[in-house]
Amino acid sequence: MAKVLIIEDKNNHDVVESLKPYLEHRGHRIEIGFWDGADLVRGLRTDTFVGRHNPEILLIHFGTHNSIKGAKVVLTRLKRIHPKIKIIVVTCIDPEELIEDVSTIEKPFDLDLFLKLLK
Repeated sequence: MAKVLIIEDKNNHDVVESLKPYLEHRGHRIEIGFWDGADLVRGLRTDTFVGRHNPEILLIHFGTHNSIKGAKVVLTRLKRIHPKIKIIVVTCIDPEELIEDVSTIEKPFDLDLFLKLLK
């Protein structure tokens, strides 16, 4: 199965706690990175961090405290630098406000939809 990197806010482990066991049970290899929301939104070392882990799938969590503009900057940069990585965003931000070619899933998680996004 795929190597999945989960990047989650260091103060909020919802995604890791909810989806990590689910993904592991299905045979995915999971790596986890915790970040400070302000650092991620500013794009500090995000591309280097992702490149170092070299995942096939990046599951990244943007909470409501993150700005849409900041999220768009980070996602645009990641798509440009790592075009082969499938990016799934967990967010409360309206998916239409984000960039194209990025899948989104909202909490509470629709696990059937999530499985479809992983393919």
